[in-house]
Amino acid sequence: MSTTAVRTILSIWLHSAQYVNTVIVVARAFTTSQTAEAHKLLFSRIFDIMEQDTGETVRFRYIHGTGYEIFIADGHKGQALAWLKEKQEGSPFALPALYQPLSKIPLDIWKASPTTLNGKEQAHHSINRDGVKLTMLAGIMRGMQYDARAMRALVVLLEYRIHTRDQAATHFRRLLRQLLEVRTVSSHDDIIWSLCNQVLEQERAVDRERIAANRALEAHTQMELVLVQLRIEEIRLHELFEELQTAQKKGSGQVDIPHFKYAQQI
Repeated sequence: MSTTAVRTILSIWLHSAQYVNTVIVVARAFTTSQTAEAHKLLFSRIFDIMEQDTGETVRFRYIHGTGYEIFIADGHKGQALAWLKEKQEGSPFALPALYQPLSKIPLDIWKASPTTLNGKEQAHHSINRDGVKLTMLAGIMRGMQYDARAMRALVVLLEYRIHTRDQAATHFRRLLRQLLEVRTVSSHDDIIWSLCNQVLEQERAVDRERIAANRALEAHTQMELVLVQLRIEEIRLHELFEELQTAQKKGSGQVDIPHFKYAQQI
């Protein structure tokens, strides 16, 4: 029976004039369990290896006065269950992890730490681009090769100030992108509202042609031209409905869509 291994990445986030929002992977581990016990064992082994390599024990600032300042973990099953259990049992650690005044983390460190796990998730995404669903050996080799490339890119950044992207991922760039996204969504909302009005007007055009067709039928006159014009208006209405549906996928979802008479018939 085959067992699926899950990759766990331990990374550090460096933020300074030299390391501009840089995530450096310091350990990759493959585990077949995501329980809280498995994570405890995993980090204990990682810390043992770090001590063997550096000759120094792992230290945490809030315990030892020096060392790691912030530890942020994503919601793997074992981590999430442990956090939920503490919260349900009234653990004093749940709320302080979300609200700085109740925590023992200094305000300057709290503000300097990342507000999201995007950097860590990017580390997962980046290595996954080198391959997924690999054998254990292939996964280890791909990770090693990727980390070697990442370290070379970091050396280039330090020595020549050349980033791996055209624009550094600064907070200003993120805010600017968010502003552009808001403007884009707003413009799509304007398009949605305009299309709604066009659909309403086109429904009235279809009504006029249907009335004309009924009159031609009652008068026993030539109906070919009337039916052709009715079909043209119905096709145009169908096209507008399709344009509206496409635009809605890009909007904010807050535009009040009016009731359309022929929506169920298109």
